[in-house]
Amino acid sequence: MPDFVQSDEMFKTAFDIWNKGVPANEFTGLPTAEDLMRTFDVQLQETLANGQPVDTMLSNVQSAWSSKF
Repeated sequence: MPDFVQSDEMFKTAFDIWNKGVPANEFTGLPTAEDLMRTFDVQLQETLANGQPVDTMLSNVQSAWSSKF
């Protein structure tokens, strides 16, 4: 267990939730899975690094993904 989980109640709660679940890769088996994930990652980086609004990020991802299905 990471040290910060014991010293921060919010992290402890998040860690407890994480431990109750099972990690899953939702993209496995989807058509063009690598492209879908890359599109998401590029938009997320644009939001984190350059301040792109989250609503814009989500709209851009949705538009790109919709063209794949």
